[in-house]
Amino acid sequence: MAYLRDRRAFGNIGTRKFRGARFGDPLSPRFSGLLDQYPGAAAAYSLRRLGSYGGDVVEVRRSSDSATDTFTASQITNGDLVTFCGVGDGFVSTWYDQSGNANNATQATTTAQPKIVDAGSLVTGGLDFDGVDDYLKATFGTSTSESNYALISVATLPDSTINQTIIGTGLTDGTFGGEDAWFFKRRSGLANELSLNSGTTSIATSPAGVPSIESLFESYSDSVNTKLYSNGAELVSATSVNIDGQNLIIGNRSDIGAVRANGMFAEIIVYYSDQSANRTGIETNINAAYTIY
Repeated sequence: MAYLRDRRAFGNIGTRKFRGARFGDPLSPRFSGLLDQYPGAAAAYSLRRLGSYGGDVVEVRRSSDSATDTFTASQITNGDLVTFCGVGDGFVSTWYDQSGNANNATQATTTAQPKIVDAGSLVTGGLDFDGVDDYLKATFGTSTSESNYALISVATLPDSTINQTIIGTGLTDGTFGGEDAWFFKRRSGLANELSLNSGTTSIATSPAGVPSIESLFESYSDSVNTKLYSNGAELVSATSVNIDGQNLIIGNRSDIGAVRANGMFAEIIVYYSDQSANRTGIETNINAAYTIY
């Protein structure tokens, strides 16, 4: 017990809490989350705890004085985050990667940071992207072409009048003409289809009636076929669409792109491996957490 006391004291020296990865009290039952059950994610962002990583899930800047602090999933639900923001707003400058790969999604420009606290209240549905210039970006530096992958998102995209990127490549020049430029989006018109575009290749529902309420949007590829899903239902299947594995941008097509999300994101998980066999299990875990459908 002396070791546990010493470790706890070290974690509190000069800070409100111990920062970084925490793996829980060894005397407590082991937590088993989505990433424990389905390991190997390239990146995983959420406001809930997804696996053995128990560290901070977001860094937040408050509007009153632009001070920043970091918060775990439990410190969001127990009110610590709202207390930090007071009666003002809170904006996410970093959405921490829970996969263990340190692929954190960041935004240094204050006007482009999504909101998580609005006038002293926690935003319902996750991080709120304003549809104007908000986005978060991570640089992976892994591969220029991925044919096996899973793109998994819990999002609310109520604005049916604009194209809205869920996740994309994050290219700084905004070009769109090869495997190094891709984006997974809900498209306006055509009953709000769900589509994945990569260069001259694309896959899209035609039409789908994609929901404008909180939904689970997914794309799975196994080198042969790429399939799109909404709330556990397959929408369309087509010949495999390759994507770039070096960058990821949440809520926009690129740094200067005009396909920005106007809605909320609660969870984004990316695998650069074939997860088709695990799809049902992943969906069950997510739906149990959010009660989407």
